Amino acid sequence: GARGADSAASQAPAAPAEQTAIPKEKEEMYRIVFRRLQDDGELHKDVVVRAIELCGSFVPNQEWIDEVFASLTKFSTLEEEEFVMFINCYNARIRQGVTDTFTKWDTDASGYVDRDELTSMLRSFGIEPMKHVLDEVLNEVDADGQGELDLDEFRYLMDILWNREGFTKKEYNALMFVFKLFDHDHSGTMSSKELTNLLNYLGFIFDKASTEAILNQVDVDGSGKLNEREFLMCMRKVREREVALVIDTFKKGDVDCSGTMTADE
Repeated sequence: GARGADSAASQAPAAPAEQTAIPKEKEEMYRIVFRRLQDDGELHKDVVVRAIELCGSFVPNQEWIDEVFASLTKFSTLEEEEFVMFINCYNARIRQGVTDTFTKWDTDASGYVDRDELTSMLRSFGIEPMKHVLDEVLNEVDADGQGELDLDEFRYLMDILWNREGFTKKEYNALMFVFKLFDHDHSGTMSSKELTNLLNYLGFIFDKASTEAILNQVDVDGSGKLNEREFLMCMRKVREREVALVIDTFKKGDVDCSGTMTADE
């Protein structure tokens, strides 16, 4: 590896104490991601953001990445065991970040935050939720319907957004139905051809090349096929692309930079 023979003599700092036990299936996924992105048995810091996303988090925070990375090694690469520990510690850092964000917005120390503040709270994580998604998820987690969330409800909301890749429950169920519909060989995976057909069926314009490009971004194990979780990641990226296209089109049409668009524009 690139670390040299003296690496054993220079022990990395101890890992953060807040890490928790890793479920076996998640640990295996982390190892698959490592093997997909590693170079000569090591994973470079430059690809850590992508690794974090492939491991199931769409909140790559560079400050937290640097903090956790530095706690594990003084080098610019991670070996496999270090990478597994890194992802576990990074997830713990996200959980701490969720708690810190809640505390910051709970300005009166009541133990609750108002629903109206959630959009700003989520933006601090780099999440730009669509209104219909946020409204539905809020109705799921605000058990007492008081219009306020306590810390446990806020954590639950974040878990839902991450696990469903930002989709509502209805959208999630619809996507899973369509996945099964286009999984013609019932393999539990989707090929590039099946994905192209599915995207076109949903009204998106994708040719073989653009489908393969987006597939490669979310294909955790490099198999050339997507499982259900990878498919959800793919659909989030498709939606982000479509939203970006709408915003770009709006900006080009807003010739007077007013932030609005007239019928003439």
